[in-house]
Amino acid sequence: SVLLIPGLGGSNIKIRNRKTYETHTIWPRVSKLDTVLLKYLKTSVDPEDQELDMNQEDWVTFVSDDNFGLQACDLLMPSNYLPNSIKFYFHYVIEMLKKNGYEEGKTLWGLSNDWRQNLSSPILQHRLFHRIEDAYYSSCID
Repeated sequence: SVLLIPGLGGSNIKIRNRKTYETHTIWPRVSKLDTVLLKYLKTSVDPEDQELDMNQEDWVTFVSDDNFGLQACDLLMPSNYLPNSIKFYFHYVIEMLKKNGYEEGKTLWGLSNDWRQNLSSPILQHRLFHRIEDAYYSSCID
């Protein structure tokens, strides 16, 4: 199995209203540096558990894990200011792997992350452990 873990460009951070379930993408919004981004991207670190706190009672942030984590890898930083070789870097890698027999969710995986989160965060480590476990068990040969 192959596990792609993009950096800043592969972060796909969303917010969800706890009451209405309304959802918005807050990162990447490079071409729309607006009040939504500025309001919800700002966080503080909780000193007790070292997790990010949005300081917003009704909203929670989460990282999209669509298409086995590959959706966030597929298009890095959707911006007209970057050359295609950068924006579509993982897209080309994913397509090449698929042409060579890798299957999404079986032998090809991604792990979207929140670039604001500490890499040693228990939440990120937990997601990484489970993604590796999924990749391992889905591609086992009897």
